[in-house]
Amino acid sequence: MQGAIAVFRARSTNTGILFIGYDKDDAETNNFSIIPAGSIGLQVDNISDVWVDAAEDGDIIEWMYEVATE
Repeated sequence: MQGAIAVFRARSTNTGILFIGYDKDDAETNNFSIIPAGSIGLQVDNISDVWVDAAEDGDIIEWMYEVATE
């Protein structure tokens, strides 16, 4: 399997930007960012390959990850 697409969405009630990366350094250097109610899809082999850093305490990210089986 080549990996799957994980979709990440910031809640519309968030007050800040969420930063996403393939590791802590990626997220902290603002590799990808999501504004409130925004979303992004990333190709990942495992959902644990993704790191999220919130600019504001209490902001929430929702995600969906589908694993293909053969």
